[in-house]
Amino acid sequence: KLKGAAPKQDLESSSNNCPLTEQSKHLDNHHDPHLADEDDPHGLFPPEATWNVSVTSVLHEEAAPGYSFYVQLLQEQNRAKLCQMNKDLNSWASFSTDLVREAVAGKLAAVRLGMLWYRVKLLQKVVGESQATGRLVDKGDLVTCSEEDLRELPARFVSLPAQAVCVQLAGLLGVFKAGVLASCLGRVRELLIGKKFSAVVENRACLGVPGTVPVLSMTDTGMVDREEGNINLAIMQLLRFASVQSMTEKWNMLRSVRNPALSEILRRLVPPPSATAPGVGEQFVVQVLSAGSPENFVVQDVSTIEDLDRLKRDMDKFYTGRQEGWSLQNDSVKFLAVDCGSLGWRRAVIEEVKSETTGVRFLDYGGRKVLDKGHLASPLDTQFMKLPCQALSGRLGRVVG
Repeated sequence: KLKGAAPKQDLESSSNNCPLTEQSKHLDNHHDPHLADEDDPHGLFPPEATWNVSVTSVLHEEAAPGYSFYVQLLQEQNRAKLCQMNKDLNSWASFSTDLVREAVAGKLAAVRLGMLWYRVKLLQKVVGESQATGRLVDKGDLVTCSEEDLRELPARFVSLPAQAVCVQLAGLLGVFKAGVLASCLGRVRELLIGKKFSAVVENRACLGVPGTVPVLSMTDTGMVDREEGNINLAIMQLLRFASVQSMTEKWNMLRSVRNPALSEILRRLVPPPSATAPGVGEQFVVQVLSAGSPENFVVQDVSTIEDLDRLKRDMDKFYTGRQEGWSLQNDSVKFLAVDCGSLGWRRAVIEEVKSETTGVRFLDYGGRKVLDKGHLASPLDTQFMKLPCQALSGRLGRVVG
């Protein structure tokens, strides 16, 4: 049974430099004695006010006022030790049958995720199931695993301090609603995870105080322009973009973005221009695509057929044979290129996402389709967002009865 269970936020270890509550301090008493050094991570921190870091995890708790960021400090000595420890851990765990005897909150164990093994600090046991939740101490991710995938961790694998450090980013991230933060989580991860940045520690002098979290201003040093490389600014711009509803305001904000990675992300969120029709009293030639009733049919403007044919050829050439796909769980994708067999690839907007299927509406041909996990689809590349939507929905006028 889980001893001393507490909410996740009360079980953050000081190995990630997160504040300890009285309850979590009590839980840490269950730790293996070899983990004594884990409660004092400040020896990990370089004395300089500027660090080189790699972002390993971005988390958001429901209704929380901000994100939790986890980074690894790019120090050659520690990275070499972590690499060697991971190699030795996987070699040992592949043959170990020493299952965790008791899923105790705060206990350090080895966990199997896929084909690899990681160090995990257990948080709580799922009631009624043989599962437990924990945090990967060298990455920061929260995981849920079967007890069969947990192993007792030998002392030789606990001497290295946790390598994932919990940090905050300088800026007023707390001014945004939790709904905005949750909706942008996937895009923030895309912007940060796996990337290396130079980070100025705004509160370096205070890190000797227990419970103090490093506050960072991160910069992508690969960009010459200071504004382009300002990662804190890029995240703020992303959140503001998601907060506004006006498409005019969104386009104005997009034009002001200097970070190329963020610009690419935001362009995927702005729909192609709407289809245009002549004004009242003017005429144009159309092709009827579908007609459910006089009150509901879809047409295309014949004058733009050549543009649409060119788009189709370009999309077929771009997407056919591409290995990279799209995940149903990827909430950062709004517009898709969908493989329609002999009809080629077509632009679509996501309308509904369920656990096993995704409903889309086609932008140029009308109609809807439900995609399962095996259907070929990819995020719509921004080069295919320029042509206005070609499907015009309408109804017949002057219909009596």
